[in-house]
Amino acid sequence: MNHLTDNLALSSLTKADLADLLGEKMGVSGRESDEMVNAFFELILEQLAQGEKVKLTGFGSFVVQKKSARMGRNPRTGLSAPISPRQVVKFSTGPTLRERMMTKRGDESEGEGRELKQFVFHPIAYALLPQEQAEASSSACRGGIARNTHSG
Repeated sequence: MNHLTDNLALSSLTKADLADLLGEKMGVSGRESDEMVNAFFELILEQLAQGEKVKLTGFGSFVVQKKSARMGRNPRTGLSAPISPRQVVKFSTGPTLRERMMTKRGDESEGEGRELKQFVFHPIAYALLPQEQAEASSSACRGGIARNTHSG
């Protein structure tokens, strides 16, 4: 880990942080790495907007799914409420990412899997989803990490 990832161990990685890490790793300027990261996310967004599946071999796939209208329930009030049809972005992990995420408890590399999920999935969620959905997704992801860390 470097100074940037040490400071981010308990937070989410932003696009700017990702650009800084990429710049350090590739030996390019901050401006160049920022342009690369922005271009990468823009390409993903464009493909998803056209209804295309985005497959990053080993890492995972993004696909747009259509959700039908349905009746839901407000968790605070318990009242039924209609949920309008919408499109959502679904991410499925690839084998390499899944393997890194599924390290055994107590293994020294266990933390690396959690960090990978935290540093990679969260910024993608924020880039691809409306802010409210991204925050919910990020919160659910952090809850899953906490449950997995304290279980068995």
